[in-house]
Amino acid sequence: MEIELRPHVSPEKTPWGTVGKSLNQDIVLIQNIDNGEFVQCGYVGDTHFLPLAGFPQELCDAVAAKCSEKLGKPVNAGTAPPSLEELTEFLNSKADEDEDE
Repeated sequence: MEIELRPHVSPEKTPWGTVGKSLNQDIVLIQNIDNGEFVQCGYVGDTHFLPLAGFPQELCDAVAAKCSEKLGKPVNAGTAPPSLEELTEFLNSKADEDEDE
């Protein structure tokens, strides 16, 4: 598995023009095994890899380890938030439970 880290910056207007302001974290890109392209899978700050919604939880530890190697400091894996499909399924199951009561 290959990953790349890119600084996460936000454009900020100054009297000298627009500059990139650091958000003190990196965007984590992982290589797609099907086409070789790098796609965003989350962010890494000082101590944690924060995956995007729907990113496979079983890959989070491996990505955190790769981030740790690249940054030269320990990085812990965060929990991936549920994807839209998982969230919809969960809410529908709760609605069905409420109807049964």
